[in-house]
Amino acid sequence: MIETASSGVRMGGSVAPPLTRFPVAVPNNPLPLIGSPMSSRTLTLLLAAPLLFAACSVEVGTDADAAETPGAVKRREPTRVRVLPAVRREMVAALETTTNLASERRVTISPRIGGEVIEVLAEEGDAVEPGAVLAKLDPREVHVALREAEVAVSESAHAVARAEVMIREAEARIEGSRFAFENAKAVFERNEGENLISAQDLDQLELNRDTARSELEQAQLALETARIDAQTAETNHAKAELELERAQLNESFTELRAPIRGTIAKRAVRVGDQLTMASEAFVLVDLDDLRAEFFRPQRELALFTGHVDDDGHPTRATLSVTVRAEALPGYEFDGRILRVSPDIDPESGSFRVTVDVDAVQHGVRLLPGMLVRLYVVTQRHPNALVVSKRALRREGETSVVFAVRNGRAARVVVDEAFSDDDYVEVLPHDGFTLEAGEDVVIVGNRDLEDGDEVQVTRVAAVETTHGAKHEDATLRSEDEAPADDDTTEATLPDDASLDVPQDDSEAADADQQDE
Repeated sequence: MIETASSGVRMGGSVAPPLTRFPVAVPNNPLPLIGSPMSSRTLTLLLAAPLLFAACSVEVGTDADAAETPGAVKRREPTRVRVLPAVRREMVAALETTTNLASERRVTISPRIGGEVIEVLAEEGDAVEPGAVLAKLDPREVHVALREAEVAVSESAHAVARAEVMIREAEARIEGSRFAFENAKAVFERNEGENLISAQDLDQLELNRDTARSELEQAQLALETARIDAQTAETNHAKAELELERAQLNESFTELRAPIRGTIAKRAVRVGDQLTMASEAFVLVDLDDLRAEFFRPQRELALFTGHVDDDGHPTRATLSVTVRAEALPGYEFDGRILRVSPDIDPESGSFRVTVDVDAVQHGVRLLPGMLVRLYVVTQRHPNALVVSKRALRREGETSVVFAVRNGRAARVVVDEAFSDDDYVEVLPHDGFTLEAGEDVVIVGNRDLEDGDEVQVTRVAAVETTHGAKHEDATLRSEDEAPADDDTTEATLPDDASLDVPQDDSEAADADQQDE
């Protein structure tokens, strides 16, 4: 009698009851004659016996049971990764510095004369035009001085008129004296040659001539004196007019006016305050004319001055400046290099750069005193091949990215060039290629090897407020995306990572150790 092995048979995950032992009769003649009554049944039993022995020695199970078997080999699942395509866009090299904005025109308004404040007409934040009245001082004392100056001008004008009259009187006296002198002279000369009169009469005629000459000379001196007096009167009149103008100017100083167009940044006066010429009343700034000054080391002077022309003078390089204010996150403002100082500070070894800043852009305004960060672009690569910084994997001094080609990871060795906060320009090494539009692994590339099969989840890219592209939180799996291009929203934090499945060979080794 032959006994079969008592073993359970597994079918579809369930275990069948053990097979029972049964006797097998073997006739003395292993091959009975054909035509015998028992030949057909015996032949059938003999043919089925090997199959029964084989069934008793084979166990059927599931894949999970096969994985528990030592030495079993299972196909490795694809590594799940997230990708972002490589793109071509402009990348720049920029210097970065911080400074505070200042208005090119900032005016401290102080009174030109002392006095008591009787009215304040402007407040902080008010926009004013040139000549606008900001405050008024008590004008009574100034008005008195103005009236005195007006009286002095009137008196000096009368003195000038009197001097003019004296000049005319002196001129008339000169004419009479000249006529008397000419007559006396003619009479004396006529009688002197004819000897018709006595010597005593002739002496009298001579005396009359000399007297007329003397009176003429005195009239001429009086005319000169009258003219000097007239000049003095005119000078005094001019002085009186100047005093009048000064009094009128002082009267205008009783009103504190804006010298430029701008905005009141500070009001330091109140009604009743007694001001002097040293008092600070208002601070007025021009909000539209902003400057940013910063210092750079002398080794960078060539970046800002360009080259030297034929006359030996430095020429300014064409640099673009971007301004960002910490008080206005998400906004950028344009700037231009206005001037570069040719003087190097011997103590610090630096030079001063002044930037003209556009105060208003995007509907918001920069203000004087704001802390800003300046980005001065020194070089541009307009058609750079760019990938996300998260795509880089550094192997010692070598930088590597993994492109997805035909469902597998392709290792690409690259050199890094310009970069910003999120992206880096890459230059593939000789023998490696990377094209714009190719998917590059940004998450899950830590343990990837060249040629590994991957399961791709795409990460969209959107424009940020600064113009750069960042990875969006919208994910799409190639295997799960529906035909109508609907996407599943999910949050992708900056430190997002994927749980990479454990390698099947490692799992098999662990099972063998457990057994």
